[in-house]
Amino acid sequence: MQLYENPAEGRHIGIAPETSHPAWVDNPEPAAELLQNEREEKRRYLEETNTDVILYLQQLMTPMTLSEDSAAPVLSMEKYSEMNAQRLQYAERIKEIDAALSAAV
Repeated sequence: MQLYENPAEGRHIGIAPETSHPAWVDNPEPAAELLQNEREEKRRYLEETNTDVILYLQQLMTPMTLSEDSAAPVLSMEKYSEMNAQRLQYAERIKEIDAALSAAV
């Protein structure tokens, strides 16, 4: 009875997963907000990896012989390939999200 007397904003009465009893649970986020959050997460990853990509490409353009004193390469070819594949997937997903959000408006 106490659940009905004290309504919580942004929540609804549902079943608490940990107790399997009725309790206030968070309302699901609207689809547009979920898409915005996903877009922001992917955009942030692209920004965070920009420097690595630039350094890797610079490393390819100005090859140096590695001596024992020199630093290791910025990225290995395998690591760059993995990161670049992820970046391409994220860029495509951002385009899809942008299209979905503009269609919803």
